[in-house]
Amino acid sequence: MKNISLPVLAQQMVKSYTQFALPLCVISTDERFHPWILKEFTRIKSSKAISKNGNHFRYQMDHAYDTNLLKMDYQHVLDIAKYYWVDIDNPARFMISKLEEGYYIHAQFNEKHLSVKKSFRKKNHVHPTLIYGVDELNKVFKGVGFLGGEFKKYDVYFDDLAGSTRVKTSFFSFTAANSHTDVGLYCYRLKNKDSALHNFLIRDFLDSIEDYVSYRKDDEWLYGMAGYELLLDNLGNPANKEKFIKYNTTHFIAESRMVLSRAWKFILDNSEYHDEYEPIERLLDSMAKEFEAIRYFHIERMADGNSDSFINKRADAEIMHKAFVKAFAMERDVLSRIKEMLTEV
Repeated sequence: MKNISLPVLAQQMVKSYTQFALPLCVISTDERFHPWILKEFTRIKSSKAISKNGNHFRYQMDHAYDTNLLKMDYQHVLDIAKYYWVDIDNPARFMISKLEEGYYIHAQFNEKHLSVKKSFRKKNHVHPTLIYGVDELNKVFKGVGFLGGEFKKYDVYFDDLAGSTRVKTSFFSFTAANSHTDVGLYCYRLKNKDSALHNFLIRDFLDSIEDYVSYRKDDEWLYGMAGYELLLDNLGNPANKEKFIKYNTTHFIAESRMVLSRAWKFILDNSEYHDEYEPIERLLDSMAKEFEAIRYFHIERMADGNSDSFINKRADAEIMHKAFVKAFAMERDVLSRIKEMLTEV
């Protein structure tokens, strides 16, 4: 009987989308790759094509704006392959064999058939779980993902697999043509690379800031702060009657600003200029708290008549508009100071 537990961290830094959150539970276990995380998760963009539905932002490593991990930049840190449930006769045996090889399983399950999930026996709901281990004696896989609104560890029972792995494209809320590529699972493990390949230098941080404040645009994407213009227009547009902003957007912005603060602390801890840089840390923390306060307001107002995860009340949208304007101004000021300071180094 196999009892396997691969190293995993139910990290709380990046949770806005599972295509980012689950791989980071693996990548975060190895300090060699922490600089890579800071490089990739301080760079954001917004798609022009779908911004109007309130779901604005992604990290720049997500090139295709979907959930296909093979279209992202994970190949620098992960050995990764994709499989489809329809091609797998025995899901439990397949996953155990991959765990024995040291692979984690990033699996799309129909949670209507997962007894631990809220959707159990209620409705088709396809969502990924990261499988990092197995206890064959008790017939459970060890997983990480969202459970009861929290990002945490939980068990996936062998008895649930027969139903949960029968995933149809029609179970997805987005288009079947798009979702077909995701009806299955990814297997990945950390690459064995020299830590020297994953430095995070002052130059990298400065490049990220310059890209963020440049208002860079192309035919498809708005980079950094350029995406904020559309967000503020949507919140402040008097002609807008509903769906001013989706919670994913509010969460993403607060989350990415927290990563920025952590990146600065990383530089602080690894710099000879520690004393000179320390005052900026307090400013970044204050800035991050402003965005976090907006996130909490959004959560509070969702419970008071706003639909689903959207803010659709004009009064709430106006409050959020003012709060974002203040937070963005604070952010521009802090980042200007950082640019000036780092340029002199």
